Amino acid sequence: MKSEPPGEHPPDDLDIDIEDAPPPPAGAPLNFRERLVLHLKTTSPAALEQAEREFRGVFASVHEYVCEQIASHIPDWTPWIIANIPPEELREDYEAGRRVLWVIPLPNGRVLVFETER
Repeated sequence: MKSEPPGEHPPDDLDIDIEDAPPPPAGAPLNFRERLVLHLKTTSPAALEQAEREFRGVFASVHEYVCEQIASHIPDWTPWIIANIPPEELREDYEAGRRVLWVIPLPNGRVLVFETER
């Protein structure tokens, strides 16, 4: 004989509220918000909304993002300069105490890049 666990049973006509969330930011994977919750270990709406605003895109690496950002501010004939600076040094110079770059790795080897102002 099967016994029922103690406590109240949910009603058979249980209504489930489906929250209409806006689509993820442009360029983000469909499971973007789930990845944020798991990475940040929070469901705080304020923290998640801030992280969404700080999302910069999907890149092969944080170095690729830094190179793109710097390249957008220098003359077209100078990209060789970026190629000759070690990635760690280039990132440190880009962050320069004014911002922090952080990533969420994706299974395909790419990363979600975020930029937080200090």
